[in-house]
Amino acid sequence: MADLGEYNPYSPPGNNTKDESTITALLDAYGSLSVPKLLDLLASNFTHRVLPESLGMPVRGKRAFAEHAAGIFAIFDSFRMEPREILKVEGWKETWVVRAHMYGILKGGKGEWKNECVLIVKMDDEGALVEEIQEFVDSAKAVEMKQRHAPKSFGAKGRRTITMEEHDATPAASFLTMFCWFLVCVLVAKLGAPVLALVILWAHPTLEAFRRSFFLTPIRPRL
Repeated sequence: MADLGEYNPYSPPGNNTKDESTITALLDAYGSLSVPKLLDLLASNFTHRVLPESLGMPVRGKRAFAEHAAGIFAIFDSFRMEPREILKVEGWKETWVVRAHMYGILKGGKGEWKNECVLIVKMDDEGALVEEIQEFVDSAKAVEMKQRHAPKSFGAKGRRTITMEEHDATPAASFLTMFCWFLVCVLVAKLGAPVLALVILWAHPTLEAFRRSFFLTPIRPRL
């Protein structure tokens, strides 16, 4: 199991590195509502997964993700992603964590859409193309999107997505809580206690989704 390593808090740099520029371009591509612009940044072996797994969303390759993005983009008149934090995780090659707020105007006079997410973005060795995005979302907002706005392809084909009532009745840690505990692990490792950080990461129930993402899924971190 790898050391968690250090992280570098994001501040708007004067001279972006290549991978920083790719992250910025990725957020801008989401905001452009242009599928071609988004696909230009993705590697041929790209995968996208939405967490927590209780949402029942499928893991998508590049082609399936393009169809998914086209369906979501089609319901918005405008959309933007505003990063609140961008962290470089040194323990895994070309891996970034982005916490962002999302703002959109829905078509048909349906009003505003506000949400937030945490993206774990893994790039190729050159930092030029995105190979994987793991997207932690607000479960309640994801269910609302599925039930009220999104195309039928939004959820997993052939699988049942949880309802709003089921979500409300099932206690679960929010993605923001998971993200905060993940940062605690990184900080503990940075302060010279990597073993303690790994114990927290492996044992804390709030971090189950992160454990699945990094250690238990078929696509493992590139060490």
